[in-house]
Amino acid sequence: MFLRLVILCMIAGAILFTVIASYISKKRNRPFNPNEGIKNASNSQQVYTEHSIDRSKQNPNNFLQ
Repeated sequence: MFLRLVILCMIAGAILFTVIASYISKKRNRPFNPNEGIKNASNSQQVYTEHSIDRSKQNPNNFLQ
């Protein structure tokens, strides 16, 4: 019973954190841009990410590639 309560609190905390972060982001009017995060990645990470994005654009319904 205690384990279920702990898991429930962790899930509720994650949801609450996401809601608060989203609210603050909207309040500050800073939209989330995933392309900004890739600038600090290494070359191999950039190539992998761009390749994954291109694959998902070409075949959006196949999630297991």
